[in-house]
Amino acid sequence: MHVRKQLAAGKQLAVRKQLAARQQIRKGFLCMYMVIGGAYQGKLGYASDRVNIPADNFLHGESAGADDIFRAEGIVGFHLYVRRFLMDMDEEELDAFAEKLYEENPDIVIVTDEIGSGVVPLEPEERRYREAVGRVCTDLAARADRVDRVVCGIGTVIKSGQSCHFGQNE
Repeated sequence: MHVRKQLAAGKQLAVRKQLAARQQIRKGFLCMYMVIGGAYQGKLGYASDRVNIPADNFLHGESAGADDIFRAEGIVGFHLYVRRFLMDMDEEELDAFAEKLYEENPDIVIVTDEIGSGVVPLEPEERRYREAVGRVCTDLAARADRVDRVVCGIGTVIKSGQSCHFGQNE
């Protein structure tokens, strides 16, 4: 039991060091940040400019490994990550995933397409996918310090917490 506590403490220390290093790079920015919007609306460029992370540093949802998200600075195409790894999870499992992501990577930048605003898909698999994206994004948005919606490259802040400020990049 003592060894487990040491491992857990070591992991927490490593996470704190990683977050401190990121905070230095990001000029004090340190919070979970979510950017949503339609396809091809300029979300990645918008997010990249706000948080001072080059677009190339973002993990891609269509090619990321299942556990890569827990160490990434940011992820673009989060909805594609959901399709690959989370689609068949029930509500409790999606909530557990969101909680784990928030605990292990509390300053991740999540860029995702808004996929639930259209016609309800006929295929059951597509409906499950849409519901999974909606559920996990709702949970993550509730946990995030800031959520912006981007249309035509123009962002609108729809949630802003006290601890999430971008300074001159805002």
